[in-house]
Amino acid sequence: MDDRYKVDRKWFPIFLIIVGSTSVTLLGILLGISGSYASAIVIGICAMAIIFLLRQDELAAVYILAIHLYVDWYLGLGVIALPLACALLVSIFLRRSPEHCWQAPRHLWLWGLFLLLSIFPALHGISLGDTLFYYFNIIAGALLMFWLGIVIVWNTANLKRVIDFLSALGTLVAIHAIIQATTGYTLFATDRFDSYFATISDYIIADTLHRTGSFLINPDSSGSFFAMMLLLPLGLFSRNASMMKKIFYSTQIVIITIALLFSYSTGGWAAAGVGLFVFIVLIKQTRYRLHIIMFSIIIGLIILCLFPQQLSVQIQHASTPSELLLRQGAWKTGIQVIRAFPLTGVGLGRYVYIIRAEPYRVIEQYRPLTHPHNSYLELAALAGIPLLVIFVALLVIPLWSALYNWIHTDIKQCPQLSGGIAAIVALSFNSFVISGWTLAPLAAIGWFLLGCISSPLLLKAQSHEAANEQTQWAHSEQGGTTISDTEENNWKRIFKEGDNGFVKK
Repeated sequence: MDDRYKVDRKWFPIFLIIVGSTSVTLLGILLGISGSYASAIVIGICAMAIIFLLRQDELAAVYILAIHLYVDWYLGLGVIALPLACALLVSIFLRRSPEHCWQAPRHLWLWGLFLLLSIFPALHGISLGDTLFYYFNIIAGALLMFWLGIVIVWNTANLKRVIDFLSALGTLVAIHAIIQATTGYTLFATDRFDSYFATISDYIIADTLHRTGSFLINPDSSGSFFAMMLLLPLGLFSRNASMMKKIFYSTQIVIITIALLFSYSTGGWAAAGVGLFVFIVLIKQTRYRLHIIMFSIIIGLIILCLFPQQLSVQIQHASTPSELLLRQGAWKTGIQVIRAFPLTGVGLGRYVYIIRAEPYRVIEQYRPLTHPHNSYLELAALAGIPLLVIFVALLVIPLWSALYNWIHTDIKQCPQLSGGIAAIVALSFNSFVISGWTLAPLAAIGWFLLGCISSPLLLKAQSHEAANEQTQWAHSEQGGTTISDTEENNWKRIFKEGDNGFVKK
């Protein structure tokens, strides 16, 4: 290969960042973005460029997820993270090597069918912007983030770094939520939702207590986020033998648990419980299982002693009859809509359902809703049952691949993989009671994590490492010296020809 081409290939990520930054800046000008938002975008782009140049792919991917949460979702721009994710994916493709292989998703034809079947309901939305946001973030974005997760993780060390960064992201958002709940002040706030919060009394759940949504706005969504993130540092806690690291990860777990408590999300707590059960089952060593059970009991006692009022309010909120009645009504309405439009749905979009599901609303649903409080019913209602079937298949197949990786992985690396699987199970379970897999920031994190833990490159790297260890052991048996590949082939040829003149050096 020509040297000049190698230089161009090396600097191609810079070219992508420059083009992407220019495009985003021009788009921001067209959308009228200025002031502090524009400054934040410029700073974020510069940080992203530095991360790209340092080739910290794991950090870059999680940084993109953070941008998707704050800039695209909370600030409402919706156009920043996906182009950056595309740029990172292209950069990884151009930097592929025998050590860092390129891997396409399995069953790519099923993903193509998923994208194609979504086009017809997308053409029947209520507005172009609403339809494009939903299609690119929930449908096309699923493939993009899943693919990014597959190629980011090409050995267990990469997987650990990804989970480390995701745990850090979850901890930072949890700290933001705790500050919001304890002081009433929201850091890095926007006034986009002031009118919305006014209509729902700012999520007041008791006389002086507010449910915390942080950057996810809705407390139920933040509860799902924290339930999923809680299981990631739990895997790292089990994996590490260092006392300092255990203290560090246990601190993350405590902070995320407190943030989950301040969301007062019944579904979030249920999802966390299911995820914890799956995690304990997947731990291969009984000693680790006992450690996790004892640690969970200690965390529970700490919460009980320090936050008795919050726990009491959480129990009251979970047992409120109106909450259960609304959920049941939302599900029944969703089923009514699916019966009316079983093949194509009512159209894709965030605000399609609240308009077109109104004629089918049952009496138990005492107020209009933007979704049926169930991601699976939502997809079937918006885009039809065939799309829901494909969506479930796209979830189950990678999850099975993740379990296959778990079965064949080294026992020392098992806890972090178990934490990732448990997090996906928690999100999937919580999606029965909220819009989990159909909420843009949660879906992006979920698909990315699912791609990481189901990546075929994990087992390939492990097989390669095992082969190297076996070769090194064979070399050491021959006298402790390291021989070249050519010499090794010569010795193999000599043994095959029956020559017994081998002399140890």
